[in-house]
Amino acid sequence: MATIIPIDLHERAWALFFLFGQTELDAGPEDWANHLMWIRRHGFKSPDAWLGPRGDRYREPWGMNNPSAEFVQDWSRFQAAHAADTLADIDKLTETFLHDAGLPPPAGGTH
Repeated sequence: MATIIPIDLHERAWALFFLFGQTELDAGPEDWANHLMWIRRHGFKSPDAWLGPRGDRYREPWGMNNPSAEFVQDWSRFQAAHAADTLADIDKLTETFLHDAGLPPPAGGTH
């Protein structure tokens, strides 16, 4: 399947978190993709693991800020709103959003 989402993020939860960054946070596609791949390389299996207690413990010794309660709630609402979406649906939503916003897709997609 051709995809706009970088292959390293080609799991439903990460793809949805990528879309969340684009539509809700106004994150640049390349920077957000790189950030999410960095999180994955540090052993986090899902966005929820990164945003939860394990992520908090990881960030603490590095002096990194924890996500706000509002951010975590926004992410939870976004997940609920997209609960029925498949990976293909998420990819199409991401492609449409980036196209409509005039943004280039991140490197690593196969489009």
